[in-house]
Amino acid sequence: MPISESVLVSSPVASFTIYLPKGNNKMHIFWKLNSSFQQDSIDFIIEDTENSFIGIYLSGDTLGFQIQNTEFLYL
Repeated sequence: MPISESVLVSSPVASFTIYLPKGNNKMHIFWKLNSSFQQDSIDFIIEDTENSFIGIYLSGDTLGFQIQNTEFLYL
């Protein structure tokens, strides 16, 4: 059953694990919004912590990013 776009979902759409070196990194994101392809990128630094978690979210037609040292909690 398809999920309505008007219903807010408080869980990840997808997740993956990637191993990156500490220090400067850059991530490129490509996605399809309606019928057009979009792209964005983020420069970020992996600090001297055991794990880093990057959240990517869509706000309107703009991607947002959030980086934190703990896993994201979903209701």
